Amino acid sequence: MSCADSPPAVAALAIVGIGRETVSGVRVAGAAFDFDHPALVDGDDLVTSASARPSILRQELETRTAHGEVLSDPEVQRAVARFLR
Repeated sequence: MSCADSPPAVAALAIVGIGRETVSGVRVAGAAFDFDHPALVDGDDLVTSASARPSILRQELETRTAHGEVLSDPEVQRAVARFLR
């Protein structure tokens, strides 16, 4: 494989929400969608933990903060500041 075929080396930081039930899909009951009983997995209320983890080499921080409040979390702020240095 030549250098031209290799993916570019990039620095990445994934902030991964954990510990909150997150909708991962809708179930089908008979011939109808069952929106009242969605499939739930671990995540941050909006993004599943699996979806927050890209397949590239990265730094990662797990947080139990809800999706809409992640940037207000002091631990996340410190991790982002360290990453940007």
